[in-house]
Amino acid sequence: MAKKITVTPEVRAQLQEEFDISNTATIYNALNYETDSPSARMIRRRALELGGQEWQTIDELAQTQPACTHARSMERSAQ
Repeated sequence: MAKKITVTPEVRAQLQEEFDISNTATIYNALNYETDSPSARMIRRRALELGGQEWQTIDELAQTQPACTHARSMERSAQ
């Protein structure tokens, strides 16, 4: 999972109501980018419109960003 969108419980309930979804897993899967259907994309867009925050996981950042040299020196001194 590379990205996710976090929303308040109230927004999550609003999304369920607006999209007429009874299964909470559908919202969860859409917000965690586990599905990429047209409805999942609509749910994500609406969640962001309602104030949701999009996040990248640390694993993905670690693969795309060079490691901090200070962190490397801290690791060496700990050994």
